[in-house]
Amino acid sequence: MNKTLTLLIVGVLLIPVLTIAGTCGMGRDCEFCLTKETCEAQANCVWEGIAPEEECSFNGMIPFESGSIANILAVVGNLFTDLGLVVVLAVGLPMAFWVIYRVIAVARGGA
Repeated sequence: MNKTLTLLIVGVLLIPVLTIAGTCGMGRDCEFCLTKETCEAQANCVWEGIAPEEECSFNGMIPFESGSIANILAVVGNLFTDLGLVVVLAVGLPMAFWVIYRVIAVARGGA
């Protein structure tokens, strides 16, 4: 039972890795891509050169579409705006209870 479960878990974990790796390997192994289609399917690989000396080479950067940086910054800005209320409540609520505690202590006559 344990061996079957282990094989199932390893299989489930390896399928996405092998899918991402494609036919060219992972990471900087772009030189193993033999065609333009397999090169462009590989992340961070670029098909470049002039025929017959075309080759697949490592780009070294994550490709972004135009305007995607602005979209990411807008999402991060909205996240900080939305979390502002949570931060105020996380700081203000305990402080409010402390102030109430101190006011009651002063009203009783102890400081």
